[in-house]
Amino acid sequence: MLLTNPSGLCAGKFCSTGTVERKGLGGGEMFQQALKLLLVHEDVGSPKEIYRLLNQTDLGEFEFEWVSSSLMKKNGLSHGVYDVCVIDSASNGISLLTELRRVTSNLPILLLTQDSASQVLDALHHGATDCLVREKLTSPSLEESICAAIETARKAECQAEYERCYLGLVENSAAVIYTHDLLGNYTSINQVGEQVTGYTRDELLSMNVQQIIAPEYIDLVWGLITRMLEDRKPTSYKALMVTKEARRIPVSIANHLIYRDGTPVGIQGVANELTGEILESVSVGSTRSASSD
Repeated sequence: MLLTNPSGLCAGKFCSTGTVERKGLGGGEMFQQALKLLLVHEDVGSPKEIYRLLNQTDLGEFEFEWVSSSLMKKNGLSHGVYDVCVIDSASNGISLLTELRRVTSNLPILLLTQDSASQVLDALHHGATDCLVREKLTSPSLEESICAAIETARKAECQAEYERCYLGLVENSAAVIYTHDLLGNYTSINQVGEQVTGYTRDELLSMNVQQIIAPEYIDLVWGLITRMLEDRKPTSYKALMVTKEARRIPVSIANHLIYRDGTPVGIQGVANELTGEILESVSVGSTRSASSD
């Protein structure tokens, strides 16, 4: 059903009729509401052709809007919310893609290109989610690309939400939470770490663990790091943390390795202040491996 402006004008909107159960690539239900697609085109016949292909898919109910590339360049992206954008512009595809990526980093964008590997690589380099060869475009390939792009975007959003929640937990923890590389250089620390040590985050990120742990505990700490690298097990121990004002604070520290591609690249630690406790001596026997609890 045509809702606004017939094909051939600068902008318009189609809406499909009927509702079909829509499945993701894994077979599970993917779209809870009508799919919203935006086409940025150069050829006046492109909206009708893309709409025809969409109607031959199993995407079910969808809203399909289009805008000419000249109007897009003049007015920018509309304030509508879209699930996916398709760019069909032989002469301005990359520049349109660049402009869209400047204003929206999360929108899945599919670019129709010529049958050229260099053009595809250039498009992907500029932020295209996927590329489809214009001369070989079919309903199945369009449907697969749309589903894959949206699924990828939603997974990325879920990951981003998880990271935001994790960051919230870290920042609101009552403990000092930090990471450092295998040389002891701090790579991150939460707000509690700033409050306890008296150093700003920027200062801490230019410091080494040896500048925070009391000198008499340094050999112990490095010995435990070496042990962790050998047996790949977490460790916990007690030590003294030295603040910017030279106060010595007893802390209980739990460390575990951070891995990248199966290889240890750093350490994450959690330090809790031991209120009222005094540490007077240091011995390897006073430490314990977390695996022996």
